[in-house]
Amino acid sequence: MYIGSSTHLLPFPQSPLPMSTQPSVAHTNSPFLTSTLSESLRLLNSLSPHLAESITLLDVLKFAVNAAHAEEFILLTQPAERSVQLVPIVLPPAVSVMLSKCCGLPVEAIPHLWRAFGSQIWQQTTSLLQDDFAVYRDHGPEVGISEYTISRQLEIYT
Repeated sequence: MYIGSSTHLLPFPQSPLPMSTQPSVAHTNSPFLTSTLSESLRLLNSLSPHLAESITLLDVLKFAVNAAHAEEFILLTQPAERSVQLVPIVLPPAVSVMLSKCCGLPVEAIPHLWRAFGSQIWQQTTSLLQDDFAVYRDHGPEVGISEYTISRQLEIYT
Protein backbone atom coordinates (compact mmCIF):
# COMPACT_ATOMS: atom_id res chain seq x y z
CA MET A 1 0.00 0.00 0.00
CA TYR A 2 1.27 3.46 -0.84
CA ILE A 3 0.44 6.90 0.50
CA GLY A 4 1.21 10.35 -0.78
CA SER A 5 0.59 12.35 -3.91
CA SER A 6 0.69 10.76 -7.33
CA THR A 7 4.17 12.19 -7.91
CA HIS A 8 5.62 11.14 -4.56
CA LEU A 9 4.40 7.78 -3.31
CA LEU A 10 5.82 6.33 -0.13
CA PRO A 11 5.38 2.77 1.07
CA PHE A 12 3.14 2.65 4.12
CA PRO A 13 4.64 0.41 6.80
CA GLN A 14 2.71 -2.83 6.98
CA SER A 15 2.60 -5.11 9.94
CA PRO A 16 4.68 -8.23 9.21
CA LEU A 17 2.21 -10.64 10.83
CA PRO A 18 -1.54 -11.14 10.42
CA MET A 19 -3.37 -9.33 13.24
CA SER A 20 -4.38 -12.59 14.94
CA THR A 21 -0.76 -13.73 15.28
CA GLN A 22 0.76 -10.39 16.26
CA PRO A 23 2.05 -10.16 19.79
CA SER A 24 -0.02 -7.98 22.06
CA VAL A 25 1.73 -4.74 22.92
CA ALA A 26 -0.24 -4.76 26.14
CA HIS A 27 1.78 -7.81 27.19
CA THR A 28 4.51 -6.92 29.67
CA ASN A 29 7.26 -8.60 27.61
CA SER A 30 6.48 -6.50 24.55
CA PRO A 31 9.34 -4.28 23.34
CA PHE A 32 6.73 -1.62 22.50
CA LEU A 33 5.13 -1.26 25.93
CA THR A 34 6.54 1.84 27.57
CA SER A 35 5.55 3.47 30.80
CA THR A 36 7.94 6.41 31.12
CA LEU A 37 9.06 9.25 28.90
CA SER A 38 12.63 8.01 29.12
CA GLU A 39 11.64 4.54 27.88
CA SER A 40 9.60 6.05 25.05
CA LEU A 41 12.46 8.30 23.96
CA ARG A 42 14.92 5.39 24.06
CA LEU A 43 12.54 3.32 21.93
CA LEU A 44 12.04 6.22 19.50
CA ASN A 45 15.81 6.62 19.21
CA SER A 46 16.22 2.91 18.42
CA LEU A 47 13.46 3.05 15.78
CA SER A 48 14.48 6.33 14.15
CA PRO A 49 17.59 8.13 15.44
CA HIS A 50 17.05 11.05 13.04
CA LEU A 51 13.47 11.57 14.25
CA ALA A 52 14.53 11.30 17.89
CA GLU A 53 17.11 14.04 17.30
CA SER A 54 14.67 16.38 15.55
CA ILE A 55 11.40 15.87 17.45
CA THR A 56 10.35 18.51 19.97
CA LEU A 57 8.31 18.18 23.13
CA LEU A 58 5.57 20.20 21.44
CA ASP A 59 5.56 17.70 18.54
CA VAL A 60 5.10 14.82 20.99
CA LEU A 61 2.33 16.65 22.85
CA LYS A 62 0.48 17.45 19.61
CA PHE A 63 0.83 13.83 18.54
CA ALA A 64 -0.43 12.52 21.89
CA VAL A 65 -3.48 14.79 22.02
CA ASN A 66 -4.47 14.21 18.39
CA ALA A 67 -3.87 10.43 18.55
CA ALA A 68 -6.01 10.23 21.70
CA HIS A 69 -8.82 12.04 19.89
CA ALA A 70 -8.56 9.55 16.99
CA GLU A 71 -9.17 6.50 19.21
CA GLU A 72 -12.60 5.70 17.74
CA PHE A 73 -11.27 5.87 14.18
CA ILE A 74 -8.38 3.61 15.14
CA LEU A 75 -10.77 1.10 16.72
CA LEU A 76 -12.93 0.98 13.58
CA THR A 77 -10.17 -0.77 11.67
CA GLN A 78 -9.37 -3.37 14.31
CA PRO A 79 -10.82 -6.89 14.15
CA ALA A 80 -14.01 -7.18 16.22
CA GLU A 81 -12.56 -10.01 18.32
CA ARG A 82 -9.54 -7.90 19.35
CA SER A 83 -9.88 -6.40 22.84
CA VAL A 84 -10.14 -2.61 22.89
CA GLN A 85 -7.66 -2.59 25.77
CA LEU A 86 -4.90 -3.91 23.50
CA VAL A 87 -2.85 -1.18 21.88
CA PRO A 88 -3.15 -1.50 18.09
CA ILE A 89 0.16 -2.48 16.51
CA VAL A 90 -0.24 -0.12 13.54
CA LEU A 91 -2.43 2.87 12.82
CA PRO A 92 -4.84 2.94 9.89
CA PRO A 93 -3.37 4.82 6.90
CA ALA A 94 -6.02 7.57 7.07
CA VAL A 95 -5.27 8.19 10.76
CA SER A 96 -1.53 8.34 10.05
CA VAL A 97 -2.06 10.92 7.31
CA MET A 98 -4.42 12.94 9.52
CA LEU A 99 -1.93 12.89 12.43
CA SER A 100 0.84 13.94 10.06
CA LYS A 101 -1.16 16.95 8.92
CA CYS A 102 -2.40 17.88 12.42
CA CYS A 103 1.09 17.70 13.89
CA GLY A 104 3.03 19.10 10.95
CA LEU A 105 5.22 15.99 10.83
CA PRO A 106 6.18 13.75 7.92
CA VAL A 107 3.83 10.80 7.56
CA GLU A 108 6.88 8.51 7.81
CA ALA A 109 7.36 9.69 11.41
CA ILE A 110 3.90 8.66 12.60
CA PRO A 111 4.45 4.87 12.89
CA HIS A 112 7.64 5.50 14.89
CA LEU A 113 5.86 7.90 17.23
CA TRP A 114 3.01 5.41 17.64
CA ARG A 115 5.45 2.61 18.52
CA ALA A 116 7.20 4.85 21.04
CA PHE A 117 4.21 6.59 22.64
CA GLY A 118 1.14 4.58 21.61
CA SER A 119 0.89 2.46 24.74
CA GLN A 120 0.87 5.55 26.95
CA ILE A 121 -1.65 7.33 24.72
CA TRP A 122 -3.92 4.27 24.54
CA GLN A 123 -4.01 3.98 28.33
CA GLN A 124 -5.39 7.52 28.72
CA THR A 125 -8.90 7.26 30.17
CA THR A 126 -9.97 10.89 29.87
CA SER A 127 -9.34 13.81 27.58
CA LEU A 128 -6.14 15.67 28.36
CA LEU A 129 -7.98 18.99 28.07
CA GLN A 130 -10.73 17.90 30.46
CA ASP A 131 -8.11 16.84 33.00
CA ASP A 132 -6.32 20.18 32.62
CA PHE A 133 -9.55 22.11 33.11
CA ALA A 134 -10.43 20.19 36.28
CA VAL A 135 -6.96 20.72 37.78
CA TYR A 136 -7.01 24.44 37.01
CA ARG A 137 -10.57 24.78 38.34
CA ASP A 138 -9.55 23.07 41.59
CA HIS A 139 -6.24 24.86 42.15
CA GLY A 140 -6.42 28.09 40.12
CA PRO A 141 -8.70 30.23 42.32
CA GLU A 142 -6.43 29.89 45.36
CA VAL A 143 -3.69 31.72 43.43
CA GLY A 144 -5.95 34.16 41.59
CA ILE A 145 -6.53 32.29 38.32
CA SER A 146 -10.24 32.46 37.60
CA GLU A 147 -12.52 29.91 35.98
CA TYR A 148 -13.29 32.52 33.29
CA THR A 149 -9.62 32.59 32.24
CA ILE A 150 -9.51 28.81 32.20
CA SER A 151 -12.69 28.43 30.13
CA ARG A 152 -11.41 31.00 27.59
CA GLN A 153 -8.21 28.97 27.17
CA LEU A 154 -10.22 25.77 26.82
CA GLU A 155 -12.32 27.39 24.04
CA ILE A 156 -9.16 28.35 22.17
CA TYR A 157 -7.77 24.80 22.20
CA THR A 158 -10.98 22.91 21.39
